[in-house]
Amino acid sequence: MRYPARHVVLAIGAALLLGGCTAAQQTPVASMPTVPPSVAEPAPVRPTTAPTVAPSLSAADATTVTRAVGVIRSLGGSAVPDASTTVSDSGLAGEPGEFVSVGSWRVQWDPLRRLIFVAVLPPFVTSAPGTVISEAVARTRLADYRTRLGLVVAPPDSLVPDPTTGGWRGHWDRLIGGIQVPSDGTLMAIGADGAFLSYRYVESETSPTPAKTLSKAKALSLFPRCRNSTGGPNGLVETCTINLEWHAPAMTPRAPLQLCWRIDYSRVDNDGSQASALWLDAGTGEQVDAAATM
Repeated sequence: MRYPARHVVLAIGAALLLGGCTAAQQTPVASMPTVPPSVAEPAPVRPTTAPTVAPSLSAADATTVTRAVGVIRSLGGSAVPDASTTVSDSGLAGEPGEFVSVGSWRVQWDPLRRLIFVAVLPPFVTSAPGTVISEAVARTRLADYRTRLGLVVAPPDSLVPDPTTGGWRGHWDRLIGGIQVPSDGTLMAIGADGAFLSYRYVESETSPTPAKTLSKAKALSLFPRCRNSTGGPNGLVETCTINLEWHAPAMTPRAPLQLCWRIDYSRVDNDGSQASALWLDAGTGEQVDAAATM
């Protein structure tokens, strides 16, 4: 039985589980996960229960629920379909695709039936003092979960403590032609004890690549303040970097990503510091966005 998206329990809070990745439009990433052998230092495994199917579901939805339970079990979780189990045609943020709510778990595939979201509901259990896993163990856990989800095992581009759960949050940037897409990619969160919490993949629509990209020198000429120097007046120290980046225009929500030259500039002197970022259209040199970063 299909239920309108508004009937799906929204208390999970996309921002709590997923951070900045929720803003972008999503498209496919992973095929249906398998359950390969775990890597060294396997993640904690919760008791599992053989899946059953809620009698109120159609045959097609029952198959989807069984597939969702398979994903949950592969991650060490357990979920038993019952009368509260639902299958919806869209996810928490309105993204199209099969969205399954079973027990405390949520699983979603995109319209091409590729896995894009898995999460277990709060409340998160904070481990006792001294039981929080180290960064090295967190990396091992994340590699294990990526293997279970059928993803290529690779170190995250960033791995930071998660103050909400006491655990860790890893992010793998999406690349287009070797150029970073900071707003997109894979986000995975684990608890303080290494237990799986959430997985999401975001792949936004992009504008066409410019027919001709401005050179770095030309882009820098449009921002003459960009310099690296020390020992200036009043103890002034300036730093500046420039890189190509697929950027999500801040002033136009859900607009296609745009290839930009990103210029990061900072200055520190005896009176204080400031830092800012500037995005220039990589084809025309026109300013797309600017923001203070400190």
